[in-house]
Amino acid sequence: MRSAFDAAEKVGALVIIGVRPTYPSTGYGYIHVEPAPAESSEVETDPATGKVDVPGEVAITGENTVPEGRPIPGEIPAAEEVPVTGAVPVSEAVPSPGVVSVSEYNPAANRESRISRVLDFIEKPDLEVAKELAASNDYLWNCGIVAGTMDSIIQRIKENIPEHYHKLSEALESNSDEAADLVGKAYNELHSISFDNGVLEKCVSSLYAVKAEFDWDDIGSIDALAKTLTPDSDGNLVKGRYIGINTTNSVIYGTDAAICTIDIDNMIVVGTKDEVLVCPRDRSQKVRMLVEKLKEQGHDDLL
Repeated sequence: MRSAFDAAEKVGALVIIGVRPTYPSTGYGYIHVEPAPAESSEVETDPATGKVDVPGEVAITGENTVPEGRPIPGEIPAAEEVPVTGAVPVSEAVPSPGVVSVSEYNPAANRESRISRVLDFIEKPDLEVAKELAASNDYLWNCGIVAGTMDSIIQRIKENIPEHYHKLSEALESNSDEAADLVGKAYNELHSISFDNGVLEKCVSSLYAVKAEFDWDDIGSIDALAKTLTPDSDGNLVKGRYIGINTTNSVIYGTDAAICTIDIDNMIVVGTKDEVLVCPRDRSQKVRMLVEKLKEQGHDDLL
């Protein structure tokens, strides 16, 4: 995280920590970046002045979870430019869905500074393109962890999604006793858009990529979450109370009730107090479609 703070403080900007791909994922996005500058210099920063936003759907592990600060180039153009950082993942070499972006990075350009200018975003490529990106050493996945000063975050929101900025600012500046209710009302009136789509992709010409190092995986899907579990002798990834017969290569996840299976392979079985989900592992992306259907049919209590 220190590298992200260093770059964010150096340029007064946002830093997204990403990862280098290990397989041809069609569920992640990608970012194209220039080679890094050759020169670098040390930067002293105070992490307390910044903010880190870590999404709930990621797993970060390993000895390098909080890496030491690395030098960044002394000639970064201006404080309004936004860096993007990267890291090394722990994903298995099999396709899986995801919700994050990926960055292109030239490791030969500047191994010490690990910072490059972003040229473009490539969002969820098809399999053939994903294979090319994964085979190259020039790409990183963006794992959605954003570091930056509050001023830089607010300024980017103001510039790129002004409706969000103005509505929330008016509510936050209210001196009435109902300020909290006004903020909630303003938030509910805003159109839904991710920070990547609303802010980062709109200022791509001023973004940078910095390569960080720690173990990471996206757990935005059930199958991806299972990668954080250790397989048993039958290749099953199990969380909770489970009894099975001739069950192999499956994800079994139970919270309140015991899960029992017979003669299944490569399946996902999830059981909670209120619901049960069963689907093939290679169809786990469709869970999002099921969530939308539950919303349409008014089953909000199951979400």
